[in-house]
Amino acid sequence: MTIERAKHNRLSYASRTGASHKTLKYRAEQRLLKENILLRKKLRQEQARSETDALTGVGNMHKLAQALKSRGGEMTRWPQPLSIVFVDVNDLKKINDKKDIGGHKAGDEAIIGVARKLKSMIRSYDTLCRKGGDEFVIVTVNNEEESDGFVKRLKGEFINNPVIVCHNPVGVAIGKATLHEEKRIDEDKIRKLIDNLVEKADKDMYEDKRRQKAGR
Repeated sequence: MTIERAKHNRLSYASRTGASHKTLKYRAEQRLLKENILLRKKLRQEQARSETDALTGVGNMHKLAQALKSRGGEMTRWPQPLSIVFVDVNDLKKINDKKDIGGHKAGDEAIIGVARKLKSMIRSYDTLCRKGGDEFVIVTVNNEEESDGFVKRLKGEFINNPVIVCHNPVGVAIGKATLHEEKRIDEDKIRKLIDNLVEKADKDMYEDKRRQKAGR
């Protein structure tokens, strides 16, 4: 074998080996990238499950806490309104106790139906959560006028197009409270202000429930 031929073979071998190494490296990088994408997807799915109510598919209490924390953080950076809307299913215990219309199964259908209707009436950047039992909470950036209009639309929808379970309309009680500041809220105050807002919305909802019972 001539010197030139041997040199050519060595270069050819080195070229093939280098190409092979590049191919292996590329495949390893692609495999790691794919695994990373799958891992991130799995983590997002796990997070979604941890923030989702199993019965209705809307947010749970953990999601509610996160939404309030997020809105509170925004209000410490720039002025904006915050509205809390409480929705409670009326007479759920009576539905659960009536074995002739399905008992607890009918009660679950009522809760699911209300959740579905509420979800259809909120915007993509509002947050709907099931607080527990038959109670729901909506977190929104509506101001006073906007939240009044939203509650009015909700009440009209549940009256004119009620959720029907076993041929019976399902009623709801609704309450709301709005916080609007013209300036940024101090970080030390925001937690207390939001807690008070939630309490006011809850009380307003129970006032609506009492008014409905008094009017029957």
